[in-house]
Amino acid sequence: MGGYVMSISEKFEVIAEAVYEKGRQDEWSDFWDIFQNKGERKDYNNAFRRWDCEYIRPKYKAVSTNGGRARIFEANLKLKKVEKEYFDFSKASPTNQSTDNYFTFQHCEALEEIEDIGLMGEYAYGNTFINCYKLHTIELVRSNENVVFTDTFKNCHELKNITFEGVIGKNISFSESRLLTVESLNSIIDHLKDFTAAGSGSATITLHTDSKTLIGEEGLKRITNKGWEVM
Repeated sequence: MGGYVMSISEKFEVIAEAVYEKGRQDEWSDFWDIFQNKGERKDYNNAFRRWDCEYIRPKYKAVSTNGGRARIFEANLKLKKVEKEYFDFSKASPTNQSTDNYFTFQHCEALEEIEDIGLMGEYAYGNTFINCYKLHTIELVRSNENVVFTDTFKNCHELKNITFEGVIGKNISFSESRLLTVESLNSIIDHLKDFTAAGSGSATITLHTDSKTLIGEEGLKRITNKGWEVM
C-alpha cells in the first residue's frame, strides 16, 4: 500500500507557513540591521527603555563605546534576565554621574538576574537597580573609591547574590536586601575602602538587620576596623 499523499491544499498550507516564517525572520533581521546600524551602533543610552519583552537578544552584540549606561533597560516591566552573550558595556564612556549607570534598570519589576555585562562604575550608580523587586542575582559590579551610590539597591527585596570588584569608598545601602548570602556580604566587606589604612576619612554602610545577624560580631568588626560606620 502506498503512503499518505498530501492534498494540494495541504501542500499550499505547508508552503504558506514556510513563507510566513521566512518573512518573520527577514523582518527580525531587517529591524536589527536598522536599529543597530548593522552592528556599528556605539551609543546605547536609553536604547531598550520601555521595551515590553522577557528577553532582549539583539542580532549583533550591543557594545557601547561612545555613550554612557543611562536608562538602557529602564521600565522593562517584563524583562527577566540580561545575558552577557548579547551585551558589553565595559567600554562605555560616561562623562558624568547622570550618564553613568543612571536609572539603568529602574522599574524592571520582573527582572531576576543580570549577568556580567560590563557594569563599570566610573562616577556613580544612581538609582541603578531601584524597584527591581524580583532581582536575586547581579553577577558583577565594578566600582572605584570615588563612585557615588544613591538609592542603588532600593526596593531590591529579593537580592541574594552580588559580587563586587574594585573599591567601595562612598556610603552604600543594602537596607532592604534581607536575603543577601554570606558570600555576597563578604564580597561587599572585602571591597570596602580601608579608611584606617588610609589614615583619614569614613563612610557608612547600611545593612538589613538579618544581614547583621548573619555576619555576626566578627563580620561587623571587619567593617568597623576599616573605619566604616554600620547602620
